[in-house]
Amino acid sequence: RHQHQFGDPTEGQHSSTSSLATPSASINSSYIYSDLLYWSDKDASPVFIRILRELKPLTQTIHLVLYHRVKIVNTLIEALKGPDCDVPAFKAIHSLFTTLCKDLRQEIYEFFPQILDGLISTINPKNDVLLESLFTSLCFLFKYLLRQLVNDFKMVFSYF
Repeated sequence: RHQHQFGDPTEGQHSSTSSLATPSASINSSYIYSDLLYWSDKDASPVFIRILRELKPLTQTIHLVLYHRVKIVNTLIEALKGPDCDVPAFKAIHSLFTTLCKDLRQEIYEFFPQILDGLISTINPKNDVLLESLFTSLCFLFKYLLRQLVNDFKMVFSYF
């Protein structure tokens, strides 16, 4: 398998997101569940607490994530667009989208337009930390959907 000459841009870096977190010991664990646990120690905002309550039982295994993917994506998008969403919650949600992409890979393609709209709606050029977490999420979304996006090039460029 061809390996990118520069490797994973986040490899070896410690960042405020846990997008590189590995699932717990169980082989069926999901990245998003590990990320929810990570952010539960970092973000006590009402928005994140709601997300945690809704998603924790739906994300404990990769099988649950696949089965509940519509509910998971909708929950994250609704929270992102909510009026009470603040910067810590944005960072957590961006990270959760990143880990959801790692779990679902090509299965997340059906949600690409909604996720892209939701993520782009959070752009704030005056907040570097928020921009960094947004671009990390977008990079992983593009990384895991590369083949589908190349095949549907016209749709992708209609966003720009």
